[in-house]
Amino acid sequence: MMQCNKTGLTDNEWKTILDVINVYDPNDICHVYPEMGTPEFMQEVSSTFKKVLAHCNRINDREGITLEKLNTTTLTEEFWETNHR
Repeated sequence: MMQCNKTGLTDNEWKTILDVINVYDPNDICHVYPEMGTPEFMQEVSSTFKKVLAHCNRINDREGITLEKLNTTTLTEEFWETNHR
């Protein structure tokens, strides 16, 4: 298993981060931390999701794992439009 020399994170840890970001729902936390439901924060979540997804796709490419690649901009916009408004 590879470990990132910049962050110290393993490939599985990167994929775990992607999973957590992917299921983030501001409605679950905004009553405790209102700032985590703001449009600005959600934009940061979306931006982070795209970057972590790209990194995980590079990991998969390196490992020879082939998954259907989706347009991350479209996927992310659709996801947030559908699930977080």
